[in-house]
Amino acid sequence: VMWALAAAEQGTPAAYDALADEVVRRARELDSQGLSDAAWALAAARHSRPDAMEAVAREAVKKVDLFTTNSLADTAWAFAVAAHWAPELYLLIERETVRRLEEFEDEELCRIAWGFAVCDLLREDFLRTLLQRISLSGKAPPPIHCAQLHQAALAVASKSQASMLISDLIPEDVRHAARDHWMDSVRSTDECGFQEEVYRELTDMGIVCAKEHRVGDGFLCVDLLVTLMDGRKVAMEVDGPTRFFQNDAQRVLGQTLLRNRLLEAHTKLPVVTVPYFEWEPLSHSNPVARQVYLSRKLEMVG
Repeated sequence: VMWALAAAEQGTPAAYDALADEVVRRARELDSQGLSDAAWALAAARHSRPDAMEAVAREAVKKVDLFTTNSLADTAWAFAVAAHWAPELYLLIERETVRRLEEFEDEELCRIAWGFAVCDLLREDFLRTLLQRISLSGKAPPPIHCAQLHQAALAVASKSQASMLISDLIPEDVRHAARDHWMDSVRSTDECGFQEEVYRELTDMGIVCAKEHRVGDGFLCVDLLVTLMDGRKVAMEVDGPTRFFQNDAQRVLGQTLLRNRLLEAHTKLPVVTVPYFEWEPLSHSNPVARQVYLSRKLEMVG
């Protein structure tokens, strides 16, 4: 039921809570598919229930060898989106993935790589194993999965200090597909009005900033690159509702945490976030209140 609601993008927070209560109460009775579906549904619905995710993790480690390849990928993705760290489960997913590598679809391996990257558990040798298997198909995965793969490689590169790692790891067609997906996501964002408001207030304060500033190899983008009066630069991210759980507006999703980590690593700049739930109460205030808020945000970088 929970999976069907999430897949159809239906269901109320109360309905998800009731179903999550059942997961907590009856986790031992769920088979491998049921465990995977429960975790995926909560993540897809952006519904925060750490107790239900923990119940799934506790039982999944006992049954991970019974998971299908798609269930392994869904589980790695779901725990990453939910920002629920389960190192023991991920270790077992890695072992199972390597053991059954030839059975996986390319898209499943991309989701696994991305999930591990979000949780900061992706080792270079494991990523190389996944990439080697994906390369055997002779074609790039769909753009969204190419983007996941590229983000995973960026995460590994940020820890390895290997300057040529990305070009060494990621084939050119995958890189182009990842760029296309990123460009489409930038064009389709529904939060540009919010970003424009923040930009306008900053410029009214006499602060120089650039919108949608691309950094590194062009696969990362800063919402607003702010130049402070003393010449220092700050990456400011304007985060709308889609960056947070629906039932816990102040808890960020795993992909937001990964974005911040990649920006800090690859721009070498401090990252400051402006969440919608802090900005909205100020949207009808006088400009002074909004500018005081932004000044305090920028003061946080020291």
